[in-house]
Amino acid sequence: MALGPSSQRRVLAGAMVILAAIVVADVFLTDIVLSASYAVAAVVAGALANVRRTAAVAVLALLLTVVSGVWNDNFATLDWVIRICLTVGLGTLAVLSAWVRERRERDLRHMTVIAETAQRAVLRSVPSGARPSPRSRWRPSPPTSTVS
Repeated sequence: MALGPSSQRRVLAGAMVILAAIVVADVFLTDIVLSASYAVAAVVAGALANVRRTAAVAVLALLLTVVSGVWNDNFATLDWVIRICLTVGLGTLAVLSAWVRERRERDLRHMTVIAETAQRAVLRSVPSGARPSPRSRWRPSPPTSTVS
């Protein structure tokens, strides 16, 4: 189900917090390079946010991955280029998944409107003067009954 604007902003803020946490960990953990993991924030955004916000997180993750070569001392090396390519790939997949999810949510809303309209056309409302028949009453099924 689509999130409202305030929920979208919270998702964006959450993705930014995740990105910031990974960047801070990358800066302070000198024995390990985490810059290829920056796109995880875009994946989180892609699961819940719209395409535009997911793309914003993915672009920010890419920019930080490019700049991370400075504090990881691997600027313009093969490792740095590979990490950039991984971030581009993951960011692209995150945006694509957000786009597919949004399209499916739109299709579901459309089909729900069609189903509700068809139901209203087929199942007419009970007239206000109608009363149930005295012969009709609810009887519970026996505990041994099954549905097949």
